[in-house]
Amino acid sequence: MRIRICNVNGCTNRHSARGYCPRHYQLYIRHGDPTYLVATDLDHAVVERAVTGDWAGPMTLAERDETIRRLHRRGLTDRLIAQRIDIGTSGVCMARYRLGLPANQPRGGRVERAA
Repeated sequence: MRIRICNVNGCTNRHSARGYCPRHYQLYIRHGDPTYLVATDLDHAVVERAVTGDWAGPMTLAERDETIRRLHRRGLTDRLIAQRIDIGTSGVCMARYRLGLPANQPRGGRVERAA
């Protein structure tokens, strides 16, 4: 039996559905294009406003990552970063892990409280 591979150029994963691997099939379902790329534009004004707490709109992945980097550098914990940019703590934790950042500990050894 012949093993079928994904129809997307350069992808060597096994075929799953409609000629695509699971990853490219999900891109096809969500965006109508199996080669869709997530926006990576970085607007420094959006990042700066998010860091200061003045931004409540959508951000690209690159903007969110840069915002998390800057807030982490200021010593904020995952919970406080999540509150500042309105995402879940698990989202901050996954981004921090992907960026290679260690977890910040609450200052003063106290348990942090949500404001």
